[in-house]
Amino acid sequence: MNKSKFLIISYITPIALSFIPVSCNLNENTNENQITVKDMGGREVTINKNPKNVACISRTTYDLLVAFGLEKNIKGVFKTIKNNSWTKVFDKNIDKRYSLNYFESAESLLTKNVDLVFSPENKVSNDLEKSGIKALTCSLYAPKSYEEYVFYFADLVSKIWDDKEVLRRVNLWKERMTNAINQIKNKLKNHHEAKKTIYYVRGDRNNGINYTDNKNSFIEYAYQLLKLDYVGNRFKNNRPSKEEIIKINLDIISVGGIYQHTLIEEIKKETQFKAVKNNQLFNIPLGLTMFEQLNVFSSAFLYDQANKIYPNIFNFDVKKEIKELSETFFNINLSNLDIENILKGLTKDGKTHI
Repeated sequence: MNKSKFLIISYITPIALSFIPVSCNLNENTNENQITVKDMGGREVTINKNPKNVACISRTTYDLLVAFGLEKNIKGVFKTIKNNSWTKVFDKNIDKRYSLNYFESAESLLTKNVDLVFSPENKVSNDLEKSGIKALTCSLYAPKSYEEYVFYFADLVSKIWDDKEVLRRVNLWKERMTNAINQIKNKLKNHHEAKKTIYYVRGDRNNGINYTDNKNSFIEYAYQLLKLDYVGNRFKNNRPSKEEIIKINLDIISVGGIYQHTLIEEIKKETQFKAVKNNQLFNIPLGLTMFEQLNVFSSAFLYDQANKIYPNIFNFDVKKEIKELSETFFNINLSNLDIENILKGLTKDGKTHI
C-alpha cells in the first residue's frame, strides 16, 4: 500500500502566512531527482526536478520564471504573449522561444524536447500526460479563493528547482507581495463605507465590454482586498451580456490588456454607465504581462489600483515599485518615460499596442 504524507511549505512574515501543498510520497518515491506535487487542478504528479525545457502554455507562469532566473529553461510560451512588445524589453530571447497553442499537440512538444508543461487547465494536462509528457495545471483561476494561491506558483518553482538563487528571488518577490497586501489591509481595516461595485474588462482580446474574469481569479482577489464588490463573480461565464452589465449600475470600470485603449474609447461612449458619467473608468498598467494576472509586477498593480480607487487614502509610489522590480528581477534600468508608458498601458515607444 502506498502511504503519502503532505508537506506544507510556508513562508512566514511577522504579519502574513502563506501555504502551498506539496505532496511527497516518502515510501516509494525515494529518487532525490523527483518530486510529487499537487497542481492547481488537484492532480498529484511526479516530475523530475530541475527540468531544462519548459513550455509555458499557462500565462501566469512565463514572466515569473524569467524573474526567478529560469529564462534559460523556457522552451516556448503561449503564442499571444508575444503580441505584447514589452516582452522584448524584459526577455531578450523571446523571439527564440516557440509560440505554442492552447492545445499544443504532444507530438509538437516532444519534437521540441519539452520535459515539463505548465498548463492552463486539467484537460490540457491530462491529454499531455496520456502521451507521456509531464504537465502541471497552473490556472488563471483557483479551485477556491485565489487568496490561498497567491504564492502557489512561486513556492512550486522553489521546490522543482534546487537552486539557491531561484529560492532567493522567490523569497524576494514574496516579501514585496506580502508587504503590499499587508499595507493595503492595514489601511483599509477601519474602512467601513458601503462597497463600491467594480467591473473589469479583459483586453487581451478585442471582445468589447462583455469580456471579463469570473470568480476565483487573481483580479477578484485583488479587488476584494481593496474592499470592492467585484461583479465578475456574479456571471455564469466570462462573457456576460451588455444588458446584464448595465443592470448592476457600476461605480467603477477597469480595463486591461493590449486592447485597453481601443476598449476605453468605446466604453466612454456608453454614458448609461454611472462609472463613465462619474469619470471612474481606469486603465490597468501593462508590462511584461498583464498586471491584473498574477505576475512579477503584482505588487505594483495593487498599489496602482489602490491609488486610483482611494486617492484620499493611498499615495503609493508606483513608479518606484516598478523601477525596483525591474532592476531586482530583470537587471533592467527603466527610464521615467518607460515607466510612464507601462502605467498608461502603452508600448515602450509610447504607442498603443494594437
